[in-house]
Formats: sequence, structure tokens, C-alpha cells
Amino acid sequence: MGLFFPSDPIPANGRAKGFDRYREILERDWTHFILGGLVSTAAFIPFGIGMGIAFASSSFLIALTAGIAGGAFVGPFLYSLIDGIFRALRDAPGPWMQNYYRSVRKNWKSALLPGSVLGVFLSTVIFMGMQMFIWSEAAQTAGTVILVLTSLTLSAMLFTTYWAQLVLFEQSASARLKNCLLFGIKYFKKTFGTAFLQVLFWVIIALFFPWSGFILPFIGLWTILFLTFFFLYDSLNEAFSIEEEIKKHFPEQVPKYTEDIDFRIDE
Repeated sequence: MGLFFPSDPIPANGRAKGFDRYREILERDWTHFILGGLVSTAAFIPFGIGMGIAFASSSFLIALTAGIAGGAFVGPFLYSLIDGIFRALRDAPGPWMQNYYRSVRKNWKSALLPGSVLGVFLSTVIFMGMQMFIWSEAAQTAGTVILVLTSLTLSAMLFTTYWAQLVLFEQSASARLKNCLLFGIKYFKKTFGTAFLQVLFWVIIALFFPWSGFILPFIGLWTILFLTFFFLYDSLNEAFSIEEEIKKHFPEQVPKYTEDIDFRIDE
């Protein structure tokens, strides 16, 4: 990657592999990821305000309300961030800003309910976490901590696979949930590992808060989502035939690899 590593030429007949592929995408799209992450983080402001009021009043009802309304507001922007990450992973052509705007405009309705569900989950986890680990006078046992971390990891597995399908395909919610279960079973080690990585990331952010809040807008959402979907992409593509379906239904999104020029059409 030109920013941190010496750049290598992009393979003429396709994509790099492993870490070379990771830095290839990061070198090309890191500014887009940061911008998408900033917008998505800003979309969490109403949710954060609602949770602040819930903490001040010790009201779980307000926390749930913040989760429902704030999550619905976040949903379309989170959808578009994940969509941009998947476009980068499959080298889809087109200007990033145009694709992001089109994604928000066309898909905001489909992201409202999943956003609310995610918001309710987050508000519940945050509120209960404060009750258990901050406001409680009794220290939690190691068994309790392990149980909480395991539950969060399993939940992250579900949400990760669900949102990937939400962005990529038009399906019923029941079909997505069924696919989440089947995918999680078939690729358990990889999905559990990436989900635990997400949980660990946010636990570290929480432990160093409020200082971590200063860098969160720049590294928070996009960093861990890109890393997660980078590790999962080959398995997702194998299970759901992502690139085959894209080629069939959206041929304009198929990358054209050439020997002498970059395969992306950018701004």
C-alpha cells in the first residue's frame, strides 16, 4: 500500500492474494472508506443522544426508543457503507460518491427495519452492560464475562451474515435468517472468529472511552467491517455465488481487468 507499504503492480489477469490483496484494496479505497465511515458514524448521533438521556434517567424504555428510532436512521447509511465495502471487494467500477448516493436513495426503505432491530440490540446490550459492569456494586465473575462475550459473538455472527445478504440480494427476512444459520454452521470457525474480532474491537473501544471517541469517527465502523468482510468474502462468494449473480443481473458492475491501466473507473 502506497501509504504504508511499497506498492506492487496489480496483476494483469485478476486480483492479488492474501495480504497483497488487502493492501491493494486499502490503497485504492481508503479515502472512500473513511468518508463512508464518517457519514455512518455521524448517523449514530441521534442514537447516542437518546442513549445519553436513557442513562441520565436510568430508563430502559427510553433506551429502547433510542434503539428503534436511532437504529432506523442509521440503517440506510450503514447499508451504503457495507455496500461500498462489497463493491471494493469485487472491484466494481464506477465513482464511489455516485454509488454511495444511489445506494442510500434506492435502498433506504429496506434498511429501516433491520436498522431498528440492530438499534434495539445495541441499546439493550449497552444499557444492560452499564447495569452489570459499571453501576453494579458487585464484581462480575469470569463465567459471566465469558457468557456475555460468547452471546455477543454469536449475535455478531448473525448480524454480519444478515447484513451481507441484505446488501447483496433481495430476499425475504426468513430466507436470510435461514441462510445465516446454514452459513454459520458450514463456515463456523471463520464466522465465529470474525465475529469475535468485532466484539473484541468494540470492547477495546469501550474500555478506552471517551479517549477512543476522538479516533472512532475515522477508524471505527469501516475498519472492522472491512476487515470482517475481507476475511469472509471468499466464503460468502462460494456460498451465495455473489460475483456470478452480479454478472448475471448487473453486468455494468463487473470489473474489466487490463494489463496497463487500473481496473477501476474512479472520480
